[in-house]
Amino acid sequence: MFRIDFPLSDAHLLLAPRLGGMSRYAQAGILVLILAILLFLVFRLYRHELKLIPRRFALLLLGLRLALVTSLFIVTSMKPALARTITETVPSKVLIAVDRSDSMAITDPQRSQLEKLELAKGLKLVRDLADDATLEGWLREANRGPFTSSDQAKYDKVIERVDSFTRHRIAERVLDPEGANVLQAIGDKHLLDATFFTQQSSDLPREWSKLKPVLDELNSKPVGSAFTDLKQPLIRAIERGGAGEGKVLGVVILTDGQHNWGLSPLNKARELGQRGVPIYFIGIGAKEPPPDLAMLSVKATPPTVFKNAYTTVEARVLVNNLPAGKVKVTLTYPDKPGTKRREPLIEEIVHEGTNGPRLVTFTARMDQPGTETLSVTAELIPDNATDIRKDTRPENNTRPVVVNVSPDKAKVLLVDGEIRWEFHYLHTALVRDETMETTSVVFDQPRINAVNEEGATKMGLPALALPKDPEALMSYDCIILGDVSPDQFGRAEREKLEKYVSERGGTLVLLAGKRSMPLEFLKDGDPFAKMLPISAPKVVKADAGFRVQLTAEGQQTGFLRLEPNAGLSAETWSYLPPHFWAITGRAKDGAVTLASVPQANAPKDPATAREVERNNALIVRQNFGFGKVVYVGIDSTWRWRFKKGDTFNHRFWSQVIRWAASDRALVAGNEFVRFGAREPVYRADQEVEIVVRMSDKVKKLGPEALAGARLIRKPKLGDPEEIIGLMPLKPHPLIPKEFDGSQANLPPGEYDVELVIPDIEEKLNGPDGKKLRAHFQVLPADTGETLDLSTNWFLMEDIATRSGGKVFPAERASELIELLQSRTATREYAVEQKLWQSWWTLILFVVLLSLEWVTRKFAGLP
Repeated sequence: MFRIDFPLSDAHLLLAPRLGGMSRYAQAGILVLILAILLFLVFRLYRHELKLIPRRFALLLLGLRLALVTSLFIVTSMKPALARTITETVPSKVLIAVDRSDSMAITDPQRSQLEKLELAKGLKLVRDLADDATLEGWLREANRGPFTSSDQAKYDKVIERVDSFTRHRIAERVLDPEGANVLQAIGDKHLLDATFFTQQSSDLPREWSKLKPVLDELNSKPVGSAFTDLKQPLIRAIERGGAGEGKVLGVVILTDGQHNWGLSPLNKARELGQRGVPIYFIGIGAKEPPPDLAMLSVKATPPTVFKNAYTTVEARVLVNNLPAGKVKVTLTYPDKPGTKRREPLIEEIVHEGTNGPRLVTFTARMDQPGTETLSVTAELIPDNATDIRKDTRPENNTRPVVVNVSPDKAKVLLVDGEIRWEFHYLHTALVRDETMETTSVVFDQPRINAVNEEGATKMGLPALALPKDPEALMSYDCIILGDVSPDQFGRAEREKLEKYVSERGGTLVLLAGKRSMPLEFLKDGDPFAKMLPISAPKVVKADAGFRVQLTAEGQQTGFLRLEPNAGLSAETWSYLPPHFWAITGRAKDGAVTLASVPQANAPKDPATAREVERNNALIVRQNFGFGKVVYVGIDSTWRWRFKKGDTFNHRFWSQVIRWAASDRALVAGNEFVRFGAREPVYRADQEVEIVVRMSDKVKKLGPEALAGARLIRKPKLGDPEEIIGLMPLKPHPLIPKEFDGSQANLPPGEYDVELVIPDIEEKLNGPDGKKLRAHFQVLPADTGETLDLSTNWFLMEDIATRSGGKVFPAERASELIELLQSRTATREYAVEQKLWQSWWTLILFVVLLSLEWVTRKFAGLP
């Protein structure tokens, strides 16, 4: 369709070729050809008539015939229609939404003098204490800077009144006819839709006389929701903007801008903007955050440890608008009857007076088995004791964290071909570690046979051979295999070790050596060649030495964290003593390179750099069947003891072993599949992560294969099980035959997990024929609603900008009233008159034909 606009008018001509099924060029070509033929015939007739009649009659006939042919061509081939746009006013509607979350229940005494006086005047808060003229005088003084009033008693009462108003009451005053009168003023011009929201939304009356009792009743009850979802009023505006309800002219939201539930509201704001529905915020709160010290989050890594092991507790502390000083952060262990009281851990951070979060890290020893709930508390010790700013919400200074402590010990088997330095120091460190049960085997030992094997074992010497029980390997959480030769570790033992990893789900650490490992085990079909995470191994010798260089994945790997803080850990790796020998290789597909040997002239392009790291892989891990294999390509981690003793050498190996044992979460399963939650305990506001690992006995699933985890909430006494839903599982991008998925916002309770994978459905049952199940627990949400109490002006501005709206402070709500009262909702529609179906078009044809006939007869033509 083509459109031709007429100047100085809202009318336009629409042309719709009848050849609409063809391309634009084909249509144009055919129509031009038809028109050219018609014009050719008309001009041939004109040339012929010039010989018979005077020229003036011939030209007149030519003009009439051209007008007739052109009109007929346009009407028959283009279906012309004359259209014009009509704009009319339609009923309009404004949605008013009031935030009723917990953060709106606080006061904001930290407001500046100017803010308090503007709020008092704009919302008419102190009419009984001071008139407008007095407030305007104080405002003029406040604009010039801090001042002292001549009537200080009256001024103090005004400020006290303003400070006493919670954010809830200020929002009410914005709506109140005795305040800013937003509700009635907007309702006089537009239809209203009123709602309040927290994590969900509910209707409110649209008249103040009915609304006020409802708000009073809400104020008298606890909120009952620990979160705020700013999407709620936006979703409501989208759902209720249909025909018959009035066109939504805008959304007015009275809030402090907190959003801590679900997805970001920005996409919904953009959708409303595309519909022409602006979002207006009336910001409730001060420009500066209230004086507050809050514990934002506390996380334990790992969340499950063995008795007497250590967990790293990271605490994020928020300091807002408080005087400079020291922040004392204390980690407290729970008191248990009949046990010795454990001393709390204390860290101090310097607060220089700037707002923002700080990170504090503890290394906590967990020596009591069971579920331990640790508490982390922050306390400010100001440098200036006379500063009047105090923490307004001391109740948010403490947060708990749950750590599961297993009474077991990690069982480790350490095997080597001879007593080399690497074995000596590693064996000594692990034997001293009371969180581990270590068994050592060295095939070639410098013994003089003064005692028998039993006596040597009692003396703590390594055994000369592997355990005779063929199933003995299956009891170990981690096996560290050093520089053994094929003769010392025969084919049968290697096959047992392969079974230990692939079927039992154990962890094997292969430690390179100068004699045999791994170069003597590279024959096709050798179990070690299959399990080795690298291919094409090569010896690296560096006279100047090299330091282990962690990759991006390695920096995020917990067992390579040598310090609680990530930055300190990276610095520590850079200062560890160098190594002079290694065996590196190319990481296999599906393996993850954790560290490499640094190369001279390393490429700057990230993709090229990753490829170089992969080709020079030094520490690599990969999944193999149900288990894991880690390759360490150096035999000199003992060098890390230089001037540090066991600190870093033992920390590295103990963390590797604990990581190996941490996979006990995948306890559900059989010979085909293992699965479970990554952590045994979650909070309701955390995402629950499910991991599924398939053995080599299961064929690789296709990219379109369906896989899911059915979440089942365990019943209370007498209640049936409740199926919460099906969590989609996706293939891991790097690790073959591993699937994972996550689900947020699960209600508190005990849960079981069943796998739903149609392609291997028959392999998902236990020995009793019932579906295999894993278990996890969800505790009540640890809310962040009252942690950061600052008004989020930035988020409100972002949402308003995306929708074409604006943000107004509460004291300037009258500006919003003026804006909305000046706006109307309109509807535009086009009215078309189809010329090709019009009587006037027919009359035009008849007139042109009649004039042509009359002229022809008058000129003497037949």
